[in-house]
Order: sequence, then structure tokens, then C-alpha cells
Amino acid sequence: MNSYSAKIKEALSSRRILLIRYREEGRSIDLWIFHGVERDYLLIPGRFCTCHDYVVNVASRGIKKRCYHIQTLDEAVNRGMYRVLELSNYEVVKQILLEVILRSRSNELRRLLSQYPRRDS
Repeated sequence: MNSYSAKIKEALSSRRILLIRYREEGRSIDLWIFHGVERDYLLIPGRFCTCHDYVVNVASRGIKKRCYHIQTLDEAVNRGMYRVLELSNYEVVKQILLEVILRSRSNELRRLLSQYPRRDS
């Protein structure tokens, strides 16, 4: 197993892929997040990641088709190895999204994950 495969395997076993779900009448939001040790990334399945590797090597230079986070997301969805966090407060969802996009780390997400028991897919 190469180091890239080992990295994906570790991310899967640690359930680093999160599906944040928000539902209210007339509004439905699903956010895929890679929750790393130091950083968090917003993912659009098969399309986009906010990580530096994606922006530079996939989108700009075209030397890769996918970053490690998108590969991990694909595997997590195929195997059902992701966590689901259902939220009912739109402002909290918005805060998490903005923190991930602007800071590559959501303290609000970390706070929530420390409070709630783990619920896998």
C-alpha cells in the first residue's frame, strides 16, 4: 500500500468526512466537509475542494485530476464511512461554512463535534 492509500485509509477509519445536513421548510442544505486534524475543507463531490493542492495542482495546473480530500470523499460515500451532523440552526451552518472557506478551520464545527455523540452514515 502506498503512502497515499494509507493516508486515505486513515482518514476513512477516523471518519474525517462529514455530511452536515440542514433542513427546514422550503430549504435544504447538505455540506460535505473534510474535517482534518488542523484544517477543514469544503468539498463538492467529484468537482471541488478548498484545499491548496486542489486549487494549485488540479484547477490551475491541471497536473492532477483530484486531490486527496476528494478521493477520500469518494471512498467514504462508496463505503458509507462518513459522519452525519444534522443541524437545525441556519446561522450555525452559515458560520461553519464561512469559517471553513475563510480560515480553513471551523472552531464552531469542532465545538459541535465535541458535544455530540458520533453518528455515522
